[in-house]
Amino acid sequence: MSKKALIVSTSHNVLGSTGYPTGLWLPELTHPIKEFEEAGFEFDILSIKGGDIPVDPFSDPNNPDGMNTEDNLSKDFLTNKNNLLKDTKSLSEISSKDYDFILFSGGNGAIYDFPNNELVQEIILSFWQEEKFVSAICHGSAALVNVKLPNGDFLVANKQVTGFTNEEEKMAESKIGAKYVPFYLEDALIENKANFKKEAAFTPFIQRDGKLITGQQNFSGELLGKEIVKALKHNS
Repeated sequence: MSKKALIVSTSHNVLGSTGYPTGLWLPELTHPIKEFEEAGFEFDILSIKGGDIPVDPFSDPNNPDGMNTEDNLSKDFLTNKNNLLKDTKSLSEISSKDYDFILFSGGNGAIYDFPNNELVQEIILSFWQEEKFVSAICHGSAALVNVKLPNGDFLVANKQVTGFTNEEEKMAESKIGAKYVPFYLEDALIENKANFKKEAAFTPFIQRDGKLITGQQNFSGELLGKEIVKALKHNS
């Protein structure tokens, strides 16, 4: 079965006013990709602005001070496929017609340049109107914020959706010692009338509602990838 994924990464590399570097949270890209590859799916990785994708240093498995030192899958990706994060195309350079589904990967950077981005909203609507799967993980679900259907309804209205929760955000903030995101994702999706679902903090968890598939946080990448593959195989 030949299917092709469009994977979208953040281009944002600074954590608010803290000055800390941020960007893509690597496992939220590498773990779904493993499932796609095992299913024989092709994929392209691009970013909001194009160019090199910033990787959050705390998600880099080669960073001894990071939170991901035991992630051998991400280590292998950086060893053998790191070029896929370099000189990427921008979101403005592609068409939904060339892909079977879209995944918005996460990382703190995503909550800055995904929401209210006209190109993001346009590509989501293109996939949705073509009845293709739309997926997101962790802060990648910020791509869904304020996306409206042609009838004016929020795309997530009355749909089961998940993403980085308020509790998880506050736990992360306590480690940094500052509030660093422009808004809480859980609150924003609920304001869009989503039926927000969640599991205990930092527990693998996904939600599927029709053509919409979302994962709660970085520990959900494998589950999300498997669910997307399952959905594509059944094409429903």
